[in-house]
Amino acid sequence: MQAFKNIDNNRATNILFAISFLTALIFIVTFKPFGLCWDVGCWQRWSSYIVKHGISDAYNTPDINYNPLFLYILWIYGKFFQSDVAIFEKIYLLKIAVIIFDFASVCLLIKILRHLKINPLKSVFVLLNIAYFYNTLIWGQVDSIHTFLVFASIYLFMKGKNIGGVLFFILALNMKTQSLVFLPFVIYFLYKAWKGSNLNLLKAVITGVVLQGILLLPFIIHNNLFHFARNTYSALIHSPMLSMNAYNIWYLYSDSDPMKIPDTLQIGFMTCKQLGIVLFILFSAIIFYPWLHKIIFQKWSYDFNDINDNKILFLTAGLVIMVFFFFNTEMHERYIHPAIIFLGLYAVLSKSYYMYILVSLAYFLNMDSILRHTPEKLVGWLYSDEILLTHSIACLYLVLILTGIYKIYSMSGIFRRKEVLNK
Repeated sequence: MQAFKNIDNNRATNILFAISFLTALIFIVTFKPFGLCWDVGCWQRWSSYIVKHGISDAYNTPDINYNPLFLYILWIYGKFFQSDVAIFEKIYLLKIAVIIFDFASVCLLIKILRHLKINPLKSVFVLLNIAYFYNTLIWGQVDSIHTFLVFASIYLFMKGKNIGGVLFFILALNMKTQSLVFLPFVIYFLYKAWKGSNLNLLKAVITGVVLQGILLLPFIIHNNLFHFARNTYSALIHSPMLSMNAYNIWYLYSDSDPMKIPDTLQIGFMTCKQLGIVLFILFSAIIFYPWLHKIIFQKWSYDFNDINDNKILFLTAGLVIMVFFFFNTEMHERYIHPAIIFLGLYAVLSKSYYMYILVSLAYFLNMDSILRHTPEKLVGWLYSDEILLTHSIACLYLVLILTGIYKIYSMSGIFRRKEVLNK
């Protein structure tokens, strides 16, 4: 009877997944949603330039400030159409390639649920989450690619496939530099591999170096590595403002528009940018401390089959991207996107959904209040008071971060250990 029930759940999950994917494709092809003009305009210009001048020449123009992997995607897209007119007119089709990564992440989520013998139908909480798909379908951005690559890297590390984990992490870095916030996970799993066999660690590191070399090879051959480094650095300081529409701590700091306040503004002996980095590092250390505590004091080693270990893993992953988004300056509204899939998985594993729902709501309102895609009749009243909206969302993010930290420390047993020591 139980086996029959599992078969039904698996089939229902597959059907729901297929319907969701086909619905997304039909939406893209039928309505041809354009997205944010500036972002999509960049894809059009960059794809046209790369097709004309070649991928190796991409960084010769300061206008292109994205990492190499996305430029390869634009190059492939442009090769399908060749002419500028077609590249510009058919840019909405690029979303088809990007939406595949949204669903690929859900596939990984389903695989993890099945491995842990949890009903895969619970993936519906992500499949029906408009905040998760809004970034790709409506906004027209590509954060789902970076999200999938990071998720795939962690998933492969979880399974003990360290070479695959390193390869996907290198790909993630070459998609978005902020993938570095997940480096502590990579270090831990490589440390775990090193304890098992030095050869395993060596293979993983060498494979990663080779992949990075291949991705940079066109720029090396044509002596454009300097331009790559220049554009990569310029991307880090491309928008030196307190915030680029991310409703984070900097909206609580000032009632003026943070997009118009440079992050070189002094607060005491530090600039806002420096203070943001310090707060991010501090809160990241607080978030990762339970891992270090369990490794040192409990001689802990992550177990893929242990639900509690996975709850801690995915809540930590969700929180670290949240504090990156919340405290740093120059943040865009989209940079919290990976947190959705990680917190969604944590919600299913813990059977506690409120954090996931509230982060999704905050993320949706942050994006939609800028793009104003949802009809005014439905949400106009929410956007009427901009200060109230931005401050409320920022406060919500802060409360959820603090709540998540408390949950991690509770699950890790640190509070219980202190109670024992005090007796």
